[in-house]
Amino acid sequence: MNVARLRQRPRRLLLPLLVAACCLGLGGQRVDAACPSGWFPAVGTIYDSWPKPGSKECVDYSGCQWAGQFFKIDGGSGPCINGAQWLDGGNGDYACRFPESTVRSWSIAATYMLDDRLLGRKLQVMVENRPAVTTVVNVRDVCSDDDCDGCCAANTGGATWRLIDIEKWPASTLLGFNPSSGSFDINNVDIPTASGMRPGAPEDSAAPSTRIAPAAQPPATAAAASAAAATTLTPAAAAALPAASKAPAAAPAVPASPEPPAAAPAVPAPPPAPRHRHPPSPRPPSPPPSPRPPSPKPPPPPPATTTGCPSGWTQAVGTMFDSWPKPGTVECLDHEGCRWAGMFAEVYGGGSSPGSCVDGAQWLNGGTGIWECRFPEWLVRSWNIAATYDQDQLLLGRKLQVIVQGAPQTVVTVNVRDTCSDCGYATGNKAYKLIHLEKWPASALLGFSTSDPAFDINDVTFPTAVGLRPGAPESSVMPLCYKDVGAAT
Repeated sequence: MNVARLRQRPRRLLLPLLVAACCLGLGGQRVDAACPSGWFPAVGTIYDSWPKPGSKECVDYSGCQWAGQFFKIDGGSGPCINGAQWLDGGNGDYACRFPESTVRSWSIAATYMLDDRLLGRKLQVMVENRPAVTTVVNVRDVCSDDDCDGCCAANTGGATWRLIDIEKWPASTLLGFNPSSGSFDINNVDIPTASGMRPGAPEDSAAPSTRIAPAAQPPATAAAASAAAATTLTPAAAAALPAASKAPAAAPAVPASPEPPAAAPAVPAPPPAPRHRHPPSPRPPSPPPSPRPPSPKPPPPPPATTTGCPSGWTQAVGTMFDSWPKPGTVECLDHEGCRWAGMFAEVYGGGSSPGSCVDGAQWLNGGTGIWECRFPEWLVRSWNIAATYDQDQLLLGRKLQVIVQGAPQTVVTVNVRDTCSDCGYATGNKAYKLIHLEKWPASALLGFSTSDPAFDINDVTFPTAVGLRPGAPESSVMPLCYKDVGAAT
């Protein structure tokens, strides 16, 4: 059922929310005196993406019809894709739906369909006058007036306020209610209203505020009620959650890598293939969705062609790195893999003290005695992560299907969430896009084992691009082909 999820919503109580969204570019967004410095006001409502069968949320508000389906996340129409499953929403209607366990991990929220400047953003949210509790949400869904007699526009006070419609799980974290009872209905949740705080909006709505937070807070569980909340937009949100169309085919196109000139000048023999990742910048990089949903299974492989990449695929060059190398290996020592173990330029794990780790990062030793907030290897493995050249970032924040040119029978899907700072030579001076594969997706693509206690990714034999990528250091890179299938998760 590959359709936009436009849930029917009542004119619910609104929360006085605060949102951290300094880099949003919120033209005309008014600032409320009650918001803390750096936060912006918003209005909030709540909903349940998997309501109990027979509940008001299920029956009156079409919650079961659209259970586990979202406007900006494609689950397919059969076969299901991206982790969606063929499920009954609670009213006997089977469709490709994301199971509740997956939805809970996303910490999702919606915004008004006709004022979608928050769509695709990661926000830190609090209820106004309740700064002790914040939650982080990923705005991946929309509220449509067509399904609720204009309730979405009404709740914004005629576009005076941004709307943040928070899903049950992050809402439960923000408001402190328990959504796990057998008779739970989000319409019965008591919420703080925005009475007197959001002029022009329904007095029973929530009054949130927004700002860009220095660090995203741990994911919050959400409730389906209106409440005063504050949201924080992090710079990584745009990269991590760009607005993606319902169908992958409609995702924003990534410009194809230009074909190098036939007479490309010879390139001197390069140093060993680049392994270094760009260390975290002084400013806190954007946090990832917490945690990410599992990487989707790839579709059937494309047909092979006699020359170049298959139709619809774009040429690239590929290298590999190990985000958690064995201590004492070449990757650890010569390429600083242990120094930056479990740390990524575009995924923020916290500060420089044990209590500052966020979003699943832990205070860990990278392998050389240096302790930092690092994402553990089991979590990194679930992300299927890759990097790209930091001076040519068109692939950053994108989900890609990747094959080795000439071997289309194996397809891997990667999320480009990291950058490589010293990889310019590998691209042939930007003639090709760089896909710098982390160990786990690389092992799936090339079929090597990582289980040897002495494993070093520098010892892996890979297919070279000799004769296939003129202008690039062909003996040090792989000839990859990629297809952009949407936003990174």
